[in-house]
Amino acid sequence: MKKRFSIIAALLLSAVMLAGCAKSMADNNAYYSGGSSAPQAAKATQAFYGYSEDAATEDYAPNDAKTDAPGSAAPVNTDGSNIDASQSASGRKLIRRVNLSVESLEFEQSVNTLESSVGAFGGYIESSSITDRNSYYSINNYRNSRIANYVIRIPSERLDGFLNQVGNIGNITSQSTSAEDITLSYLDLEARTESLEIQQERLLALLEKAETVDEIISLEDRLSTVRYQIEAQRSTLKNYDNLVAFSTVTIGLTEVVKITEPEPTTMGQRISRGLSDTFYDLGVGLENFAVGFVVNLPYILIWGLIIFVIIFVIVKIVKGTKKRREKKQAALQAKLQADWAARQAAQQPAPTPDTDNK
Repeated sequence: MKKRFSIIAALLLSAVMLAGCAKSMADNNAYYSGGSSAPQAAKATQAFYGYSEDAATEDYAPNDAKTDAPGSAAPVNTDGSNIDASQSASGRKLIRRVNLSVESLEFEQSVNTLESSVGAFGGYIESSSITDRNSYYSINNYRNSRIANYVIRIPSERLDGFLNQVGNIGNITSQSTSAEDITLSYLDLEARTESLEIQQERLLALLEKAETVDEIISLEDRLSTVRYQIEAQRSTLKNYDNLVAFSTVTIGLTEVVKITEPEPTTMGQRISRGLSDTFYDLGVGLENFAVGFVVNLPYILIWGLIIFVIIFVIVKIVKGTKKRREKKQAALQAKLQADWAARQAAQQPAPTPDTDNK
C-alpha cells in the first residue's frame, strides 16, 4: 500500500514539473517571437532584473522638493551654459517673446544702428526683410516709406538692455511682451529621457546575455526604438534651451515723415493737437495736389487735346447742320412767296377797253 502511494505521488510531482517547464518555454517563445504576449514577457524580464519602466519614471519624475531644494546648484542648459540669472533664482524655464513697432525719420541710420546693437548685445538676426513702398504722395504720415521686419534672438539676461537701446533708435508706437513657463514640460522631458537612458542600459545588459538569434533580434529592435526616442527628446530639450537662453524679439521698423505724438489728455492739448493735425493735413493735401498736377501734366495735355478735337468736330457738325437747315428754310420760304404771288395775280380781273376815248 505504501509502495503504491509513493508511486502515485512521484507521478503527480513529475506532471507538475512538466507543466511548469512547458509554460516557461511558451512564455520565452512568445517573447522572442514578438507575439501578443511580448510586452508581458518584457515586463517579466524587467521584474527579474529588478527594473520597471513605471518605477523608473516615478523615481525621476519632477517634484517641487527637487526643483526648489535649498542649496541646489544653479540650473544650466544641456550644453553646460548657465541660463538667465532671474530664471536661475526661481528655478523656472521661461521663453520670453517681445513684439515692437518702431517709427524712424532716418531709416537707413536706424537700420544700421539696430543691426549693430544686435551684435553688441551678443544676439543674432534670425530673419530680416525690407520693403520699399515708393509713392509721390503723403498718405497717413507715410511717403516713400520703407518697412524693415526683423526676427532677432537676444540673450535673455540682456534683453532689457537691448529694448532700452531700441527706444533710442526710433519712436516705439507699440510693444507687447509674453513669457511662457515651460518648467514642468522641461523637467518632464528630462525625467523621461533619463528613464529611457536607464532602459537603454538594461537592454544593453540583456543583449550581452542573449544566447539565441531571436533574443538578439528582439532586443536590438527594442534598443533601436529606445535610442530613437532618446534622440528625439534630447533634440526637444536643446530647442527648449535655445528658446530659454535667447529671447525672441520681432521688430517692425517703418520710415515716416512725422513722429506719432502721444495721445492728448486735457482739452487744451486736444484742441492744439486737432488744429495742428488739420493744418498739417491741409498742407499735405495742397502739396499732393501740386505734385499730382505736375506729375500727371502730360496726361492732362493729351486728354485736353483729345477733348478739344472732339468738341471742335462736334461744333463743326452742328454749325453745318444749322446752315443746311437755314438754307432749306429760306428756299422753302421763297417758293411759298412765289406761289402766293402767282395765286394773287390769277385772281385779279382783266382790264375793260375805254369806249369814250374811241
